[in-house]
Amino acid sequence: MKPQYSIICHGEVLPEKTPLKTQKDLTPLFGRRASQLLASLNGGRPYIRKDLSLEQALKLKADFDEAGLKVTAVRTYKCPCCGHIQRADGSCEKCVVVDLDLEIAQDLQKNNQPENSQASWKEVELETGPEPRERDISSPFSGLIFSKEDLEPDGVYSLVFTGEIQQGFERDSVRQSLTQEFKSEFFKVSAPLVKGSDYIINGLSGVEAQALRERFESAGAVVDIF
Repeated sequence: MKPQYSIICHGEVLPEKTPLKTQKDLTPLFGRRASQLLASLNGGRPYIRKDLSLEQALKLKADFDEAGLKVTAVRTYKCPCCGHIQRADGSCEKCVVVDLDLEIAQDLQKNNQPENSQASWKEVELETGPEPRERDISSPFSGLIFSKEDLEPDGVYSLVFTGEIQQGFERDSVRQSLTQEFKSEFFKVSAPLVKGSDYIINGLSGVEAQALRERFESAGAVVDIF
């Protein structure tokens, strides 16, 4: 899979620059996007550019360096078959799960076939046993992965949800779980799942960020914390 890059700016000015000089340099460098960067400089939402090639990311970082703004670069990989986005290169995590589920189902079907085609239905029932139970998607901890990264309680963090979901989960089931978890905020929270705007919350303490991250992860979603 080809890598793609995201550039995130929280409005932090580099030590060798001054906020006033940075503001003056934004418009000639970024044009119509300068207003969004000015908002991040004044404590607003982070400025995020996604789905960039390496060349685009390097050029954009050079512009930020010239303006005097610190940025974070995040590299991800997008599957050309299903569109799943993941942090590690190699086989698609979602496609592998689908292929593995199909292989397991085929093995179960072979193992459950009686050797004697003339066997009675009672013998078949004894050989195959009860059908395997499907995973209970509604269970709050069924197959979920929770981040083990500890956050500083007194730190200041931003949480970003871009629509990425945990391995083995379907978007519809995650969307349903987010509805139950966030209720009135559901439309904002689930927007990234339907190609809407990223859900971003700034100014969280370590305790608040960790609690909010656990709410997303309990629904099968993946979030980034900066």
